[in-house]
Amino acid sequence: MGNSRKIDEIDSCILKTLLKDARTSFIDIAQKCKIQPNVIRTHYNRLKQDGVITGEMTEINPHYLGLDCVAIVGLRVDPEKMASIVSKLEKVPTILQTAKGVGGENLLSFIVARDLQQLNKTIEQLREIDGVTAVDSDPVVYSSQSEFPENLQLIKDDQ
Repeated sequence: MGNSRKIDEIDSCILKTLLKDARTSFIDIAQKCKIQPNVIRTHYNRLKQDGVITGEMTEINPHYLGLDCVAIVGLRVDPEKMASIVSKLEKVPTILQTAKGVGGENLLSFIVARDLQQLNKTIEQLREIDGVTAVDSDPVVYSSQSEFPENLQLIKDDQ
């Protein structure tokens, strides 16, 4: 994505702080970045306007909803049926997110289920979709928001 938007030190400080906690106030961000809150507000508004920040998000731990089985499921698919397959995956209630993987024939889906039985039922449902050639799952023992958002490497002009 050839966007020419440059991320400066202030932008970097804002983004890292918000990745750790999206509800951090401009005053707290300003204190952390050692600048005035009005500067933070200006940079934040520009980051939103330029499409760097696309929104705020609330994440809910699925375990508190009785969804104790979390898995990342990889699908190999017929590239010519990709759109149809993605459309069907959007209707599977246990799938929270699907992303295209590397290459034209891979999808990754994030699934939450009550238990292994419901997960297995979902996986069997995925195997029956026309164009899906293989399904591999990796159950996750614990899932949460990124534990180390400050590790996100923000590319600067000099790198």
